[in-house]
Amino acid sequence: MSVEAQKLEVIEWILKIKDASTIKEIMKLKNTASVPERGVRKFGGGKGIFTYVAEDFDEPLPDFKEYMK
Repeated sequence: MSVEAQKLEVIEWILKIKDASTIKEIMKLKNTASVPERGVRKFGGGKGIFTYVAEDFDEPLPDFKEYMK
């Protein structure tokens, strides 16, 4: 079963809950669950992606020479 299908199953299950105490327990679980933030960078995440970098990569661009005086 895919993650998306599992999410839908959990949502459908939660929608059927009528008992307030069960909903409170689910809210406690939600508040304690750790969800990784999107965009958090992991060291070494780009390893192997860049296979070539030109020798003049760090050289100033001609378009910005007037700003670098």
